[in-house]
Amino acid sequence: MTQRVSASYLIATLQDARARTLELVNDLDQEQLMGPKLPGVNPLRWEIGHIAYFYEFFILRSLYGHDSILGLKADELYDSIAVAHDTRWDLPLLSMTETLAYMNDVLEKVCAHLVNKNEDGLASEQDSFIYQFGAFHEDMHTEAFIWGRQTLGYPSPTFSIQSNVDSQRSVGSWPGFCKSSWW
Repeated sequence: MTQRVSASYLIATLQDARARTLELVNDLDQEQLMGPKLPGVNPLRWEIGHIAYFYEFFILRSLYGHDSILGLKADELYDSIAVAHDTRWDLPLLSMTETLAYMNDVLEKVCAHLVNKNEDGLASEQDSFIYQFGAFHEDMHTEAFIWGRQTLGYPSPTFSIQSNVDSQRSVGSWPGFCKSSWW
């Protein structure tokens, strides 16, 4: 059983997850967003679209019966079960501008379902579960963006809240960190 949480909490959680995603990719150019084909890293541009697809598929389409914003293209491009890892670099992905618009459209529609839905301000048990699940999924992908950036040797992103860890970086890798030579 999922504890009901406030709709405003869910919206804030989704917005926070999205802010982190954008902080992790906004400074990358088109070449970096695709990167080289590696077994342990997705093309970041594909992964960004997949995040929006997850919300669209599980909340808008499965829960609320909406049609896909992208039509059949959504499943063909961003369904991580149906789209093999090795093919993700070769897909006719949306441009970054289109991907960001897709993400924004999905987030707006998802959040609209929470506004003024319940008089007590609490989301239903079903919404409380699936919205948090979606945010946790996006947060998991922010971890993937971090290890992808590290694996690909990209510079550290700029976060709205951050600490200077340059002195820690100069001591070398931490035990357990992925080393690109493993790939």
